[in-house]
Amino acid sequence: MKKLKVYGGLTFAMIEGKTRQIRTVVGVHNQKQLADVMGTTLYQIQTGWVITGNEEEIRLAIGRPFTKIFMGPI
Repeated sequence: MKKLKVYGGLTFAMIEGKTRQIRTVVGVHNQKQLADVMGTTLYQIQTGWVITGNEEEIRLAIGRPFTKIFMGPI
């Protein structure tokens, strides 16, 4: 089985009536799968998401692959 990669990027959400940026991480095998999970284009993934090295983000995303993990407002 291929090893999962954990990607991190910014998404937007309404919090207390205001649009906020939210750090989001996802464990997937490749950028195409990430685009599918996030419901966006491969171009958006390639220009706005990176493989994270943060140990907490990796631990959380590996435990729940193919799931959006919201880390909190930026």
